[in-house]
Amino acid sequence: MASHSPNDFDEMMAALGLLTSRFNWLETEFKLALIKLLNCSNQDAAYAVAEERRGFEKLLTLVESLFGIYNSDTESRKQLSKIIKDAGDLCVQRNKYIHSIWYKPLDPQKSVA
Repeated sequence: MASHSPNDFDEMMAALGLLTSRFNWLETEFKLALIKLLNCSNQDAAYAVAEERRGFEKLLTLVESLFGIYNSDTESRKQLSKIIKDAGDLCVQRNKYIHSIWYKPLDPQKSVA
C-alpha cells in the first residue's frame, strides 16, 4: 500500500473545498438563469422561487422547461439540453466526492479515505 505524506489529507480537503465552491458557482448561474426566465418585475419574488428549488436536478429541470416555453428555436433548445445534461453529470460526479466519508488516518502509512 502506498504511503501518504502528512500534507495529503490537507491537499485533499483543499481540493474538496475548491470543488464545492466551483459547483456552487455553477448552481448560482442556473439560479440566475431561472430568475431571468421567470421574467418577474419583482426580483425578490423571482429569487424566492429560485431559492425554493431544492436540489440541483430540480433546478435544471425547471430552467430547461421555462426555456422551452420562451424559446422555440430547436438549435438553442438542443444546446441547452446538452448543457443541462453535462451539468447533471457533473452533479453526479461531485456527489460521489462530496458525500463520501473522509477521514485522516491515525497511521500515516494508510490511505486517507
